[in-house]
Amino acid sequence: MKAAAIICALAITTAVSLPARADEPESNDRTVAVVASKSSPLLQRLTKEMNLAGLEVKESAGDPAESRPTLIVLVPEDPEASIEIWTVSGGITVLAATVPAEGPDDTRALRVAELARALVFNPSAPVEPAPAAIESPAPAAAAAPRPTPPPPISPALDAVVVDRKPPPRVAPPFDFGVATGVGFQSPGVSMQIEATATLWPHEYVGVGFFGSAPVVAASIEAPTGTAAVRSALFAAELATAPAGRDHDMFALLLNPGLAFNYLHVSGTGQRPEQDRTGDKPLVAAYGRAELRARMAGPVSLRASALAGAALPPVDIRFQGRVVSTICPLGAASLGIVVEP
Repeated sequence: MKAAAIICALAITTAVSLPARADEPESNDRTVAVVASKSSPLLQRLTKEMNLAGLEVKESAGDPAESRPTLIVLVPEDPEASIEIWTVSGGITVLAATVPAEGPDDTRALRVAELARALVFNPSAPVEPAPAAIESPAPAAAAAPRPTPPPPISPALDAVVVDRKPPPRVAPPFDFGVATGVGFQSPGVSMQIEATATLWPHEYVGVGFFGSAPVVAASIEAPTGTAAVRSALFAAELATAPAGRDHDMFALLLNPGLAFNYLHVSGTGQRPEQDRTGDKPLVAAYGRAELRARMAGPVSLRASALAGAALPPVDIRFQGRVVSTICPLGAASLGIVVEP
């Protein structure tokens, strides 16, 4: 609304003052009036870029026509609104180009400076179509001869890129992660730590290593004694990302794997001579689901769940009586993943 009010005021001012200035130059050929709030982050950058382009910049908070500019650049207070470039010639103020609110401020300032230079020094160059014009009722004064344009800064106006969208994210070919969580074996629940490392030769398919080690053992209690069960997994797995890994925020992994399962059991009986310790190597097959949420840079939060079975099943006996059988496996964990 503020930009529209300034343009309307400019048209009225031009209409009223034009006859009195008929014998004067209609504008300063290299003068560009910039209408912007003093707090605008673009003001200083616009001034610098236009000075580098050989233009004289006049900052204006009121009527920009006082400096008799060749161009008027309106910078709206709304950061989502477009910057407008208006030409002033013969009592006619024409909207010649706009720069949308897309991309960083540096890119927008450079785009405005290039357009302004082209409109001042090379008015025949193609620019964005002018959707509207404000005409004053006074007759147009004869335009002053323009100086010979200097060589352009860029080979062509079309070479200036306005919409510089960031390139699509490309997921790194390697990642590794650590996590802590709870594990479930037939005897009960244990605490464990996990580590993963994955190589991705393809966006959707990779190969990886998965390992888990107990921190707090699962416990079995019976009237005849107690036992602590520790189960560790060392696995190779096929990593799959059904939706790809190039998304900016989330990634889902579904990984089947085959593991070497090392089982250690230490039992304590009612008498010291009844204490027993045993180790058993097993094979485990499992499936693991992992959800990743990007936190910052290469670091993502990961939540993982695992389900599988150890083979062959192992019976835990107290004095010849089976008190538990180790076969099903499960785990749930929370940790981080780094994609260097």
